[in-house]
Amino acid sequence: MSGPFNQFNRFGFMPTAPVVAVVILTCNQKEYTLNCLQSLYSCGYTELVIVVVDNNSDDGTEDAVRSTFPDVHFVKNSFNAGVAGGRNIGIRFLEETADYEYLLILDNDTIVTPDFLQPMVDVCENDERIGVVSPKIYLMDEERIFDQAGGSVVNLYTGSTAKRGHGEYDAGQYDGIRTQKCLPSGACSLSRRAAVQDCEGLDEIFNPYGFEDLDYSLRVKKAGYRVAFVPESVIYHKGSKTGFNSYTESYAAIKGKHLKTFLRRHATPFQFICFHALLPVLGMRTLVREMRKGNTRAVLRLFLSYIGRK
Repeated sequence: MSGPFNQFNRFGFMPTAPVVAVVILTCNQKEYTLNCLQSLYSCGYTELVIVVVDNNSDDGTEDAVRSTFPDVHFVKNSFNAGVAGGRNIGIRFLEETADYEYLLILDNDTIVTPDFLQPMVDVCENDERIGVVSPKIYLMDEERIFDQAGGSVVNLYTGSTAKRGHGEYDAGQYDGIRTQKCLPSGACSLSRRAAVQDCEGLDEIFNPYGFEDLDYSLRVKKAGYRVAFVPESVIYHKGSKTGFNSYTESYAAIKGKHLKTFLRRHATPFQFICFHALLPVLGMRTLVREMRKGNTRAVLRLFLSYIGRK
């Protein structure tokens, strides 16, 4: 892969395509990270500089990455910096050391297909108004079953952030969509470097996790860029949480707090009023859904956190 300053590609020649910098965040997920990197090394795009940001793993991830992929830049944090914080550390590293044109944010529990990157780069190269693009994301080990078709559909009236197409079989139903209301998410998105700089990266107010990717996409749009879906690009996603647990009380409390921040920032006054008017109905629907999974107390924590109660 490209050296730290990208003057030459791995064959010793000047770059012949736009340089793409990749930030992969990990925490105690060594095997996922190695598999993700191997798929990147197998893709057909040569102008890559890759940074792995490690949120204080203790499972040998650093040694494994450094020995298996010596060209990868490895940044080890002494603490868990969260999702936005960890990715921003990678972005700051790149700003100080690399000359790149696009930033690829990629979850460590993904596997990319050999030709996934070129179509996304081409879309950006052909329209300078586009700030962020996203691919088709299939569920890992499934045949053409969507995790998401380009990201999430955000409804600021109800506070919902549903993954578009999740669980659907891909029969081409989203192939005609390019520019979109659907927002690219953190699993995989390619940003124009100027858009990243204009938005100053991800907002760490959403640490340790929750809404940082959707907030970023909306801020990119508010900065005057477009977002786009590139159906020719395909990756696979496991869907694990990098260093965090499942739907627990603490997880729900963080999500509730950050939902309020997200709505205050992006909802219109009318949307904000509608959300609160619908809150009893929305809360009951969530409670019924999560009761079936044994998560009743987590739903209570979600509500209490949203209204500012501990």
